[in-house]
Amino acid sequence: MPLWQCAAALEEGVSAGRARSLLEKARLKNPKTPELWLSAIEVELRANNLKIAENLMAKGIVGFSLSFSLSLSLSLSLSLSLS
Repeated sequence: MPLWQCAAALEEGVSAGRARSLLEKARLKNPKTPELWLSAIEVELRANNLKIAENLMAKGIVGFSLSFSLSLSLSLSLSLSLS
C-alpha cells in the first residue's frame, strides 16, 4: 500500500483531484486497507474539502474497527496541529 500512498502524494502536488482519483482506485482494489482510507481523508482535509473528508470518515468508521477510529483521531490531531 505505500506505493499507492507515494503515488497519491506526488499527484497531490499537481492536483488534489488527481490524488483523489488515484486513492479511489486504490481503495477499490484494496477496500479493507485502512491506511488508504486515512490517506484519502488527509488529502481531502489538506484540500479543504471538508464534506468529502467527513463522508470518507463516516464510511471508514462503519467499515473498520476501533483501530481505524484511533488512527483517524491521531491523523486529525496531527493535521490540525500542522495548520
